[in-house]
Amino acid sequence: MIPYFELHFITLGPVSIPVFSLLVLTGIVTALLLGWRRSERMGVWPLVRGWFAVWVIAAGFGCAMLLKLAYYPYLFEANGIGEVFRYRGIASFGGGFGALLGAWLYCLRRGIGWIDAARIADVMAYVFPLPWAIGRLGCTLIHDHPGIRSDSWLAVRYPDWPRFDLGLLGMLFLLVLAAVFRFLDRVPRPPGFYTAAALLGCGGFRFWLDRLQVDPPVYLGWSVDQYNAIFACLAGAAIPFATRRRQPETV
Repeated sequence: MIPYFELHFITLGPVSIPVFSLLVLTGIVTALLLGWRRSERMGVWPLVRGWFAVWVIAAGFGCAMLLKLAYYPYLFEANGIGEVFRYRGIASFGGGFGALLGAWLYCLRRGIGWIDAARIADVMAYVFPLPWAIGRLGCTLIHDHPGIRSDSWLAVRYPDWPRFDLGLLGMLFLLVLAAVFRFLDRVPRPPGFYTAAALLGCGGFRFWLDRLQVDPPVYLGWSVDQYNAIFACLAGAAIPFATRRRQPETV
């Protein structure tokens, strides 16, 4: 069983730095550096240099905050849209969907074709697991995603009772996904491969992880994460077919 360790702030003299915010920022910087190197290697750097990262980050954070309404609808009911952006925390599904939306809008605005857009999305999908795992480390350290009680060896010895830490499980999954992508990268893959793999992998994992949540918000018999996971899996399954149909446009 994993020991319980909690860290919310790092204190440097009179300054207290929130650990979660620091790790999220570290994850963003890591994503930018890895994305830059990957985009150069894959030959799409000329298409994304400039404002691309701004579009992706802005759309990702905006959707991550707005999707919180599905988890905490009372935020909007109480004080309007302003309270949604003041409330701490983000919805990870919203961040992922928003980042893809921002990339698609950027490509649409620049007139970038489907196949090149799929290659750009693949760069994002390939590099995202490690930066996201860094962000999930922040969730793990502040323990903001406690799961159901368990005596599993993967459970964390919380002060009240041993239980799963969903942030920790998410971080471990992302590290494994990063290693799998690194292994798969030994041979060339068709456009859209990593985007589809990321959506299918994350969707399937999060659908399974939902069974470890404590009283998740439910609509019409399904939890918010189940809806998001199914949407991710459907989108991932559709990408290879859409890409194959558009492939002749490049010849």
